[in-house]
Amino acid sequence: MKDLLIITTSFVIYSKPSGYTMQILAPPLKLRRHAVDYARVRASLRMTVHHMKIVIVIKEKTVKVVLFDGKKQKDLMEIVEEYNLSKKLLPGIEKLLKRNKLSKKDVLSVRVESDQGENFTTTRIAKTIAETWNFACE
Repeated sequence: MKDLLIITTSFVIYSKPSGYTMQILAPPLKLRRHAVDYARVRASLRMTVHHMKIVIVIKEKTVKVVLFDGKKQKDLMEIVEEYNLSKKLLPGIEKLLKRNKLSKKDVLSVRVESDQGENFTTTRIAKTIAETWNFACE
């Protein structure tokens, strides 16, 4: 069940067990104003804004996929077998997002950090995925 927090002519904010949802309304609508706890609304809007980034870290033949919310590390996934990275990396990122209840649209950028040179296949696969993801997000 939804609890109505705020309603205006341009948007409605609902409270749900999973968080807060804002629904944009098409004007012109005539709606009644309700009493609102504005501090709660501001806090809920801060909760729903995600600045998610993924960093693919390649060190000593281990691939780590790290999910960041702003500057804070939110989750981590490790891929040990690098010889099938092309088959495991994208499904691994998808599992990481599902585990954190995020969609692909929530991730703003993907970056690669590697201690290997540019000539290693692992680095090239990771960079290709990162560049493709970033291009698709533009």
